[in-house]
Amino acid sequence: MATAKKKATPTARKRAAKPRRRATPAAAATAPAPAAPARRWYEHPLLSPVVWTVIGGALTLIWAFGEGLYKEYRDEVMWAPEPFLGDRVGILLARLENDPGNEYAFRVRSALEHQFPINADGSASVEVNLYPKRLELPEHGRLSENIVQANAEGREWLKEQKADLLIWGRALPTAKMLELRILTREPQVQSGTAQPELYPIKIPSEFSEQIGTALAGMVAGAGASAWSQRGGYLSPARAQDLYGRMARLKTLQSELPDSLDEETRTELNNNIKMARAQIGGALLADGNSSLAMQVLSDLFPNQDSEKDNSLLTTQPFLAAEIIADVVSQFSAVVDQMSPDDAVTIMSLVDQTSQTFDEGYADGTFGKVEYAYLTGLLAKLAGDIETFVGQNDEAEKSYARAAEKFETVLGELPPTHDALSRARVQSYLGEAELSLARLSPRKEAERLLDASIANFSEALDAVSPEAAPRDAVRFGTLMATAELARAEWT
Repeated sequence: MATAKKKATPTARKRAAKPRRRATPAAAATAPAPAAPARRWYEHPLLSPVVWTVIGGALTLIWAFGEGLYKEYRDEVMWAPEPFLGDRVGILLARLENDPGNEYAFRVRSALEHQFPINADGSASVEVNLYPKRLELPEHGRLSENIVQANAEGREWLKEQKADLLIWGRALPTAKMLELRILTREPQVQSGTAQPELYPIKIPSEFSEQIGTALAGMVAGAGASAWSQRGGYLSPARAQDLYGRMARLKTLQSELPDSLDEETRTELNNNIKMARAQIGGALLADGNSSLAMQVLSDLFPNQDSEKDNSLLTTQPFLAAEIIADVVSQFSAVVDQMSPDDAVTIMSLVDQTSQTFDEGYADGTFGKVEYAYLTGLLAKLAGDIETFVGQNDEAEKSYARAAEKFETVLGELPPTHDALSRARVQSYLGEAELSLARLSPRKEAERLLDASIANFSEALDAVSPEAAPRDAVRFGTLMATAELARAEWT
């Protein structure tokens, strides 16, 4: 049965019409928040295609960047070549600009292998290593300054790798050419030809010729660098490096590339001979007397066919300076010789003097070289004669030596190497000091004054920082002469 609806009372109607009171802030804070509607699965932001496109691009960039860093680390650290060892000439081939896959670098190495063929036993006079770093010339700044900076960095690589040549540059793919520079461990000597370390070369047309020029510069630079240090003290590491240079130069001389023209080959042979003498002379000046016979054998070859091309014939003044160090070493130990040794050395002095007389007579030696060589032998003869008690003969030998050294100083141009000139002046002072000890008082005082003056001028001519060995020697000789002068007074 249907029931009738209950009518609302007036009070109820008033209550329904009355507006609701707003909740206070405290009540709102404590009241539970209305439940959010549930998110559908396809509306999640991580599932948005736009978001994943951005994330994917970022990951790709990060991966590419990380892979690039890894390749750089791998190429420059993990794959760095071992330093060159043995008596082989080492060539570093740096990574080239515009050559990300080293395609052109491999072409250069292949060309080098044809220049320096490998022997049947797998050995070669020249070895080539790919170097993982790259030298570049930035577009900004001065080209000359950028080249100097690049050369300085490249020479650090050469030093670390114990290499002799560095080939670097860039590829020009559109022109199908390579632009290369060749850097030597020592700065090349000035010459009339363009230096590959300054001017780029193009391959393959000029590659063979420029390699020959670079080798000649390398050899000359190595010898000149060693010779410039003869006034200083060589560290064991530097002396060992010079020993290695001599061995590599000897190997290179016997295995020069077949592609070199005759003129370049002759220049290289002459440079090798001079460089080996300069390096040997630097070692001799440092007291490495074990090389004396090796160096002297280059000065005085046994075979007559080699005499015209000996260093004594081609570079007599250089030979005289090397002989001066040998003579000084003999003079320093004269008082330790036995009588038989003294006779043997004196006989050698007489034979060598005769050789110098013949060389001067036939025009092999000039006036300066002849005076220098004979003055050295006369001084050594005087030392031996004094040791064995032949004072009259010794007095004549010292007087002759002083006369010869004065001739050398008078003929040398003022622009001559200061250290070489100072050494001659010290030899003159030594001859005067020795002669004073055999002379009457009045003459002795004059000779001692002259000796002190020569030692003083020699000492003033050299820098103690650049030539500490000679500075110590000149100073010791001057002190000895001053002491002798004070004793006379």
